[in-house]
Amino acid sequence: MNAKVVCFASAKGGSGKTIITANIASFLSDIEKKCLIIDCDAATHGMTLLYLVEVSKNKNNKKQGLFELYNKENLSGVVKCSIVEVENGVDLLPATYNFKSGFDPEENFQENVLHEIVKQLIPLYDIILLDAQAGSDKYSRLAMNKNISDEVVIVSE
Repeated sequence: MNAKVVCFASAKGGSGKTIITANIASFLSDIEKKCLIIDCDAATHGMTLLYLVEVSKNKNNKKQGLFELYNKENLSGVVKCSIVEVENGVDLLPATYNFKSGFDPEENFQENVLHEIVKQLIPLYDIILLDAQAGSDKYSRLAMNKNISDEVVIVSE
């Protein structure tokens, strides 16, 4: 396997990007494609909230979400154990496991982390779907970057 990476982005929130991403992952798993969704939304953690029951059941001290993985040095081994199976054939790397007041994703997150995570996981999946943050902030631009995503799907109302 060598996954194709597709980023789902939108200019504004509420366009249905997260639901479309989840439904496409579900469809692809039905045709026996192994899918990973990475919640790249630092603002609302929409995909993580969509699968909150599955994420909560799998929470432990070793698991870290995308915005808790701060540098390349701590990625080895942590990324694979932080993935949650949300349905048969669909896995999720949540934005966070620790919903706490005052959580600031910009405090420690480094842009090379997403690139390194995708690089580590490409051999394990048929497709990796990135659910980008709405708008044109640094996180959405990062998820759409040609060094990370093979394709970008713009979702609009």
